[in-house]
Amino acid sequence: IGIMMWIFKLLFLLLLRGCCSERKRYIVEFDRFASIEEHYDFIEKKVGRKFWQAVPSIAKEFPRDSIGILAQSEIVKYLDQFVKRISLDTSYHNLKNKTSDSPHKIDIRKYGGTIAPGLSAKKVWQWNNGSKARVAIFDTGLTHGDHPHFIHCDIEERINWTSEPTMFDELGHGTFVSSLIAGHAQECPGSAPGTRILAYKVFTNDQISFTSWFLDAFNYVLYRNDVDIINLSVGGPDFTDLPFVDKVLQLVASGITVVSAMGNDGPTWGTLNSPADMAQVIGVGGTDVFEKGGGISSFSSRGPTRPAKRIKPDLTAPAAGVLGSILSPNQNTQCRAMHGTSVASPSVAGVAALIASATNFKRNPAMIKQCLIETADRIKDVSIFVQGAGRMNTQRAAECGKLYQPRITLFPNRLDLTDCPYFSPFCDQPLTPHTFGGLSFALTVINGIGSTFRVLKYSFQNDQGGLQITLPPKLTHDSFWPWFAEIGITISLTQNIDQSILITAVLTLTIETRLLGVIETEKPKNDCSTSQHFDIRDITFEIKIPVAPAKERKHRLLWDVGHSLAYPPAFVARDSLRQQSDLLDWFGDEPWTNFRTTFQYLLSQGYEIDILRHDFIHFDATQYGALILVDSEDEFTPDEILKLTHDIRHNNLGLIIFADWHSPQLLQDTSFFDDNTQVRWRTAVGGANIPAINRLIQDFGFGFGDQVFEGHLSDIFGDDIHFDSGNALVKLPKLAYAVTAPNLKRRRSNAQLQDEADSLRRSKNRNKIPLETPQTAPIILAALDRIVTFGDSACIDDAHHIGGFCWPLLDAALLLATSGIRNVTIFPDASQIGARASYQSAPPSTGLVSSYLAKYSTRLRQQREDFSF
Repeated sequence: IGIMMWIFKLLFLLLLRGCCSERKRYIVEFDRFASIEEHYDFIEKKVGRKFWQAVPSIAKEFPRDSIGILAQSEIVKYLDQFVKRISLDTSYHNLKNKTSDSPHKIDIRKYGGTIAPGLSAKKVWQWNNGSKARVAIFDTGLTHGDHPHFIHCDIEERINWTSEPTMFDELGHGTFVSSLIAGHAQECPGSAPGTRILAYKVFTNDQISFTSWFLDAFNYVLYRNDVDIINLSVGGPDFTDLPFVDKVLQLVASGITVVSAMGNDGPTWGTLNSPADMAQVIGVGGTDVFEKGGGISSFSSRGPTRPAKRIKPDLTAPAAGVLGSILSPNQNTQCRAMHGTSVASPSVAGVAALIASATNFKRNPAMIKQCLIETADRIKDVSIFVQGAGRMNTQRAAECGKLYQPRITLFPNRLDLTDCPYFSPFCDQPLTPHTFGGLSFALTVINGIGSTFRVLKYSFQNDQGGLQITLPPKLTHDSFWPWFAEIGITISLTQNIDQSILITAVLTLTIETRLLGVIETEKPKNDCSTSQHFDIRDITFEIKIPVAPAKERKHRLLWDVGHSLAYPPAFVARDSLRQQSDLLDWFGDEPWTNFRTTFQYLLSQGYEIDILRHDFIHFDATQYGALILVDSEDEFTPDEILKLTHDIRHNNLGLIIFADWHSPQLLQDTSFFDDNTQVRWRTAVGGANIPAINRLIQDFGFGFGDQVFEGHLSDIFGDDIHFDSGNALVKLPKLAYAVTAPNLKRRRSNAQLQDEADSLRRSKNRNKIPLETPQTAPIILAALDRIVTFGDSACIDDAHHIGGFCWPLLDAALLLATSGIRNVTIFPDASQIGARASYQSAPPSTGLVSSYLAKYSTRLRQQREDFSF
């Protein structure tokens, strides 16, 4: 049998010689640490040597659990059965990924002047300059050794992990970041000038990097086993980059504190970057100077995390007008100002080094995070999802390290929804008996006692009654590691009430921690009992929640997010085709993220909003005036379509649809080839899944076309409103109200432009403009009975709106959908059509929008499982 298997493998590999695809760059992960040669030998035994190539690595002397290879996808599929995991070696160059977070040019006056964060540590230096800590800086490297700001620094090591020949920083970013941690300039000193620095170059001077370079450096840090802090002034939305994320967990488990920038994608909510969004990492947001008091920087990324509602950032630090070292200082210029959360992160990393140097206990990531967030200064009238615990307080944080006693804490340490806007969006509306799904969020446990622990039991005290708390079913069976735990909590109201009241409750967690030399316990000699090897203590979490009776049905709205798809993992194109530099839709399309302004507007108009994260079959339509669909990208199952059709016809449920762009030709234009990974990124869906939406509403006579329009809208929709990459309606039912937009232009695809160029090749009047005037004005808004359809969502989207928000349009849509009352300004009598109409020779597409959608669609995956045997 063994000989036959060997022959089969040989024939299989020989067959691949003539049919394999081109080689791509992969990361191969193993279940054990070994030398690079041992891993190479293992792969060679499985697939031979001709069908793969090792990615060059400068680090061959120390053990690692991953290597980089170049191989064909067919070889990778075969090899995958023998190893832990194989992933594409992600390129961080063309996509919205882990790019060195280069500061932008700014008007210093806009941010209140300049600030040198290290100067706030001067009093601490009298007794602690960070000399007992080591900080590894992962960036573009460090400048030459004769730089005057680093001559007196303890720079222990410089390593270039990239394919670039020089180890020195020629961009200036790594040097600037390093100076904020340990620089010795009088004007712009680092927070911990005595700290020992390890300068690791993981980005080229063109700001290109690969996951494999990070993994090599991370494994080396684990091998050294003496690093206290890692600063990562990098980030991106791909929280599913498992090789990277898993390695960060290993670093934290070994006792290393990882500090990372939250990103510069604010002020839109839901724009957190990875790995800063991880519970085990200290995620740093940014503040302006503003009289050294620092309000939140407009560019600083906001929470919450997706899909869990984890509280992030952890804290904030100066990120605008921050002074740091230049590459070549002279007598006139020693420092320069930059901004970005990438310059906030090293300030926190420097203070983390002060904490690590001050403690009398064995330092650990939980202890350092506790000292940072417990001593932060809260910023007035700013949400916890924007500021975290608040603005970093350098002196108090360092003193916390000196006085630290091992403990377990929670973040947030309470849930007080009377404290608003700090707990926004949780506190934006009261909890009611009919709140769909209750109030859900993630509670982070920070264990400064030990890295491995579990919840023995929990209790919930609610003397007033009425509140119900739901925790994960396996909470008391699971062990948590390393140092942190994330517990999903849902709070709901279980009884009807006739007046608004405040309900208080207390959740108590009994936590058992294994003691592995983290803290010392008094133990009699010759006592070998295991009870002394565990620490057991109760941790309480206080809850205050205003509750109120449910509003009248017509004022209760259900917002569907269960049919939204986002990157990662899906390559979902951005809602605006104008944005060519960033094609990924990664905001989540939720009322709490990029539709937050619309969410707050609806609340101000007296509406109560529930969020639907499940299929349509799970909600009671009689409780709501209208269902709102915005940018729906996923499919709708036949059961969902039947349920919604019944609810509209028989339960008087209103339906409001804000669609977005879809075009088979333009979908092709949004795909691109990544030169570094040799992978073509193909779009799973455009701004919205128009074919799926058409199937949902076809029984009512509505249908969208596949032509995309953009331009300025009439002032009846609001001030300076734009239709930005949306589709027009091409099918309408009898007596529908149809509103046209004569000022819109039609967007043409690259293929259409090329065809026109070919036909006019000899003409001097070539038109390469992607927009053209359509022959007839497109219908962008249509309504009948309680159904309202609109072709674009940009005018209610924080991330994509141009000019103002379309509140008059939204008000009219809500009035019609919830009450059946027509606003004659938006829907005038003259806009009503007399008969069922079709404005396109072929009906709207109702097929699968893209073959790539099946990979990411929850509904299509469920259908496959239902029909599998």
